Amino acid sequence: QRLSSRMMNPTGINKANFVINNEEKLNEIPNSLLNQNLKNKYIGEAKFLRALYYFNLVTLYGGVPLITTVPESSEGFPRSTVEEVYTQIVSDLTDAANTLLPKATEEQGRATRGAAYALLGKVQLYRGNYTEALAAFDNIYDVYQLTDNYFDNFMEETEHNSETIFGVEFDDDMGNNAFWNSAVSGEGPNEASLRGQSYGFVDWFNCYPSDHLLDEFEPNDPRYKASFYEVGDTYAGGELTITEISLGRRAVWRKYQNYYKDANEDLQSGINFGIIRFADVLLMMAEAANEVVDQNTAIDYINEVRDRVDMPLLSYGLSKEEVFDAIVHERMVELAGEQVRFADLKRWGMAAEVLSQFGFRSGVHD
Repeated sequence: QRLSSRMMNPTGINKANFVINNEEKLNEIPNSLLNQNLKNKYIGEAKFLRALYYFNLVTLYGGVPLITTVPESSEGFPRSTVEEVYTQIVSDLTDAANTLLPKATEEQGRATRGAAYALLGKVQLYRGNYTEALAAFDNIYDVYQLTDNYFDNFMEETEHNSETIFGVEFDDDMGNNAFWNSAVSGEGPNEASLRGQSYGFVDWFNCYPSDHLLDEFEPNDPRYKASFYEVGDTYAGGELTITEISLGRRAVWRKYQNYYKDANEDLQSGINFGIIRFADVLLMMAEAANEVVDQNTAIDYINEVRDRVDMPLLSYGLSKEEVFDAIVHERMVELAGEQVRFADLKRWGMAAEVLSQFGFRSGVHD
């Protein structure tokens, strides 16, 4: 089954709990109908998704109600501590990594062993457990590769490439007649995304890159052109040219938009949205190595990301603080628009300093 876009919906946690809590009944199915490896895999998929949902919740809200059973009454659950939530997440991902299939043998779009290790490493990094993060990432370092073309990560035709570890699956050919109510009813197909329409500069245009982000890119960084359109750029397969941008903006989003081939978004998009890809993992490995290995090892990981886009490589001999600053920069430009920046700033203790210009208030928004 293709994955829901409701990445924090309690309905998803409830569905995962239903599968996990019925493991005994699943195992009662004769192996002639469903072999044990598949039974274990399905439990692992449910645990992976439960971990992902709770990771999204805990990074945004801190301690949340930790529900691991299917509720039998309408009585509420108390708020658990952050540590209790993370302990459950690590447990679920550890189990999932032992039962899920590798990417090479799994159906596209499903959770894999590599996805479990990647998310486990990310969780440990967020907790400041750098050695454990590297141990998890080491399980997948040689499994994935950066794509030759950076923009391949954001087009429909090049989904599920060598860099893809896990993402939300969208396909506007599969039907979406429950687009507006499936989150409420839980019934009917909802397999497309409104992201393109919402970000689109000739569509709703609800979201646009800030000058703060645009100014972070180094001169001649090709990721700038791969991420944004400016006046004078062509779109719709080269048939149309941007002559002006509304709202006084300098640039608009190109990432995850259908404008590379279409004149508009037609409301719904089938472009998958990446949750975690290998470039993200490399930069997280750099961050962990900078803390518990050495700076030159961290620089090597950063340079893998920079080399893919032919940017000048960092030189050895940088201090720990200089390497950290390089990681902050690289994550901002490499992962722009991929919904990781806010979580990064929060865990680094930089949210109030960086985001106050956008109305962020410490103690309210963190």
